[in-house]
Amino acid sequence: MAFAQTDQAAPAASDVRGLLESPDTTQQAWGAYWAGRLLMVDSADEVEEMAKRLLDDSGWPRRVALDIAVDALIELDATPAPQFVAKLRRVQPAQALILLARLGDEANPMLLSMLSDANGYEWRAAANLLFARKAHGFAARLLSPLVFTAHLTVSRDGSIGVGSGMVGITIGHGAGAVAPGYPPWTGYALRDCHQSGDVVVAPGPKPVCVTRQRTTAGSTGFIPTHLPSGPTDEDRLAYFESVLPGIEVVERDAVAWKDQEQLAADMARLVGVIREKHRTLLDRLQQRGWLTEEEAALLANPTIREVVVDRRPK
Repeated sequence: MAFAQTDQAAPAASDVRGLLESPDTTQQAWGAYWAGRLLMVDSADEVEEMAKRLLDDSGWPRRVALDIAVDALIELDATPAPQFVAKLRRVQPAQALILLARLGDEANPMLLSMLSDANGYEWRAAANLLFARKAHGFAARLLSPLVFTAHLTVSRDGSIGVGSGMVGITIGHGAGAVAPGYPPWTGYALRDCHQSGDVVVAPGPKPVCVTRQRTTAGSTGFIPTHLPSGPTDEDRLAYFESVLPGIEVVERDAVAWKDQEQLAADMARLVGVIREKHRTLLDRLQQRGWLTEEEAALLANPTIREVVVDRRPK
């Protein structure tokens, strides 16, 4: 994932190595900065070791050096160990996901755990990466928390009205500050993919892109980010639309009121529709290798919420 290079005059490769070997954190940061700008791939291990040390002691302004070192790893197309990326995720989730996307199956356990403890773009990116890899356990992890809803509207004539919406919040990623003596700082944030040329970190049903900001030397920046809510049950089920088109989290119907016995029968019918679609989904996922027989058995009885909306005149 290469980005634009700086216009500053570059030092010799030997000087960059000298900076990386310096005991001074500021000098190390300059070494990492130039290693990334000059694409000194053979320095990736040294930069990763630097980042590991900083992760254990990343108080200000050493955190700036960590950001610069990780940016260099991204520029160098490095593939750090999953254990390092797991620790990095606590302070730099966007950068961690960029690095995770480069790893093979060794990243899957961490990505699967993110389906349980992440949200917003981070969750979506992890789900997209697992979906693309057809990772073992992915389908079961997405389906197990699902709650389906049998939504029955009762009215005098059987009419129905439906509305829906979504929310999100805008926050700041990072904070503008000064870091005297340090190289230009680079920050990352995950976001939707809207423009041609967006850098896609996780393609999928709802692709996730990354935005990148680099400041002038001696300062850090501020990246505003819109975070979608979720994951919702709809987000989870979206990954299986190609397997069973038309399956939805909420199954809706409207009936004309007759009596309580008929209402119970109508609800039972609607619940039956959900169970049948769910059973078909599990069968198809097994056939395509997304679910094992054991996983399908554990998911055989979906959680279904029954909702009755009475629109009869009072």
